[in-house]
Amino acid sequence: MDTMYSESDSNYLDEPPALLEGSLSGSSAPPSPPMLCVDETFVLTVEFKYGSRADYVSLVEYDIGEYVIVEGDRGIDLGLVVEVPSDTGNPTGATVSRLATYDEVLKWKACHGPEQEALQFIRVLVSRHNIPIEVHGAEYQFDRKKLTFHYSTEADHPEFKAILRGCYRAFKCRIWMNNCRPKENDPGIFQPLFVNA
Repeated sequence: MDTMYSESDSNYLDEPPALLEGSLSGSSAPPSPPMLCVDETFVLTVEFKYGSRADYVSLVEYDIGEYVIVEGDRGIDLGLVVEVPSDTGNPTGATVSRLATYDEVLKWKACHGPEQEALQFIRVLVSRHNIPIEVHGAEYQFDRKKLTFHYSTEADHPEFKAILRGCYRAFKCRIWMNNCRPKENDPGIFQPLFVNA
């Protein structure tokens, strides 16, 4: 069961391949987009932290290994292009905005510390409120408007209300509870149990 809360509503790469290959400059200004191909659109598979992937539509062709800024959940996110499918795939309807800058990739990687603090925080709340879940990871959306906690449980419908309120007060962003299970051969990769329509 996926749950989101708002008042109004460890799988990191050591070195970004795009940085190593010089496709991003050291500048913090967004790079010029590659040449547009007006006659066609591309579907790119973008990977985020903890191995989650989604297909995005792009008017620009990007290479595997490049970091891109994509439409997030009411904001923006950053991910790594891992595949350029030969068919149209099953895109979410969301689009790739542009290539990520060097500074943005560094900022994205720097979220690891705050994510670990958030993970420790929610584990204390889970223990205090005796909620039958195991929280495996925390993941900020790039713009930090959303914080996802990846968890697993044997319970049918665990009650999150107390921890969601506590997390919202502490982190001042939308909180999403993603019911998942760690991959057997790589516990740093989470496989969702449910996919939202």
